[in-house]
Amino acid sequence: MRVVPAGGHPDDQMLESYLLGSLPPREVQHIEEHLLTCHACVESAKRVEAYIQAMRAGLDKRQRKPLLVIKARHG
Repeated sequence: MRVVPAGGHPDDQMLESYLLGSLPPREVQHIEEHLLTCHACVESAKRVEAYIQAMRAGLDKRQRKPLLVIKARHG
């Protein structure tokens, strides 16, 4: 378990895990408390969230493409 060090900032990987809901409650609490007082980390979290959304959008497009190719080939 990784916990945000006292006075430290969560890295992008930890913010990504937080935004994806894959952290244990204790770590969520530490990050949420930190985000209440750290504008720089809020901005980092927004950037990481935009990255996650872009990756999901790209994945959605990739998952749909093969279906279109199959339909075009078969009919």
